[in-house]
Amino acid sequence: MRYFWDGDQLTGQIWLRVLEFDGPLSWDTYFLYNHKVHWADEPTVPDFWMHQLSYEKKRRDNFFDLQTFEHKARELLEKMK
Repeated sequence: MRYFWDGDQLTGQIWLRVLEFDGPLSWDTYFLYNHKVHWADEPTVPDFWMHQLSYEKKRRDNFFDLQTFEHKARELLEKMK
């Protein structure tokens, strides 16, 4: 896991576009990618993602749930074997 501070909120604006969010900015979002994914100029849509954004009403099915996220992460890890 990595953590970076983005004071200019550039990454939040990029994720807003990539995920087509309604809100002003994307933060508290968690992404899982297949190990073979490569990005060019911008990130691609993740294989799986969840969020904790109260304003993002149309994506309530992606609201963060630890058990669901762990299950999906394990599925992706199994595919790497």
